[in-house]
Amino acid sequence: MPIMIQKAEESVIPVLTRIYRASLALGHIPKIWQKSRVVFIPKPGKNSYDQEKSFRPISLSSFFLKIMEKIIDKHIRDYLGTNNSPLHDLQFAYHINPENLQRQHFTI
Repeated sequence: MPIMIQKAEESVIPVLTRIYRASLALGHIPKIWQKSRVVFIPKPGKNSYDQEKSFRPISLSSFFLKIMEKIIDKHIRDYLGTNNSPLHDLQFAYHINPENLQRQHFTI
């Protein structure tokens, strides 16, 4: 389906924009977007595949939700990049400073 959106870009973008804006304004994510499918991929180099440890679970989720997550992530990063960061010093997400990565490893 994503290729269909890319090909129909001009006609689909205004509709998706309205859907995403309504979803954010209402604080509601459609149930169908919340569903995911788990696929088990065999790990390479295993002698036997009769145990669950021989497989890696991969979660396939809605690309509509993934697009929305990327849009929100970009807005958060843009906001934090242009404003004095309102994040607490111990909040490591969205910190670009490599020193914070060292602190994160320290706290784990």
